Amino acid sequence: MATYRPGNPESMQIINRLIKNKFSDLREANVEVGCLFAYASENSTAPPLSMNGWPAVAKVRVCSQKDRVAGMPDAQIMVDGEQWKNLRDRQKEALMAHELEHLEVQRGEGGTIKEDDCGRPKLKLKLHDFQIGVFKKNIEEYGEDSLDHAQLSPVAEYIQKLLPWG
Repeated sequence: MATYRPGNPESMQIINRLIKNKFSDLREANVEVGCLFAYASENSTAPPLSMNGWPAVAKVRVCSQKDRVAGMPDAQIMVDGEQWKNLRDRQKEALMAHELEHLEVQRGEGGTIKEDDCGRPKLKLKLHDFQIGVFKKNIEEYGEDSLDHAQLSPVAEYIQKLLPWG
């Protein structure tokens, strides 16, 4: 079980700066994003945050209408507090930008921002551009016939374009 603490001023400054400068949809909809730091409980071997069973450095959720009415923000980023301490400034910004990228403002006819019954913007979570779940053994045994291989191919092509030797 994890222990939670409010995000520190640095984390909130990064979130607010990113929304202001790089996430025009979130800014236009006046989306409020909060931050919590999660810490592993004493004597626990489990990471404080996980996603589908894998340790996660951060994750984001859209807060329910009930939580919003109770004073919570529209969305909340949870960060592994111990991992945060080890990140460089640009890594912290990249991490928060990644989580903010998941937040998608819902729009109606003519591009108007959809709102809930309390007048807050409706949000949904956007999936990653790539999601990989592979077994090395399957690729080794079946090669190009493996669906695991098929998942990796578009990612590998994209990475080759980004890397200096690509």
